Amino acid sequence: REQKGHKTGLASWDHIKAVKEAVSIPVVANGNIRYLRDVGDCIAATGVDGVMIAEGNLTNPALFTGKMPPVWQMAEEYVDMTKKYPTDVSAVRAHLFRLWHKCLPLHPDLRSKLAFANYEGVLDVNRQLVERIK
Repeated sequence: REQKGHKTGLASWDHIKAVKEAVSIPVVANGNIRYLRDVGDCIAATGVDGVMIAEGNLTNPALFTGKMPPVWQMAEEYVDMTKKYPTDVSAVRAHLFRLWHKCLPLHPDLRSKLAFANYEGVLDVNRQLVERIK
């Protein structure tokens, strides 16, 4: 699969399995890991030596705990970390867009604000979303 274009979408675990069977080096799968159970399913389906994730972890940073905490709880914890470990505001906005991706369509006024906010504005939008969702 590719990052952009017509070959995006779900990763093919059949293709990953074929690669694993064709080589004698460790193979790490990447794709379609959205829940903790997907890790075991991927290893069982492909025989790989390990699994890495990207998108699933951005949407649910608690993925490897096997829990799905409320989005507001993860967002508040993330914002607290950005205060402790200063981060570029564009990265903070991007991560909050991923965390809040299911809620933002319901709050288009805040989605627009988040898109162009400076760091203090990002904190304010997050606070407003927490208040509305909680």
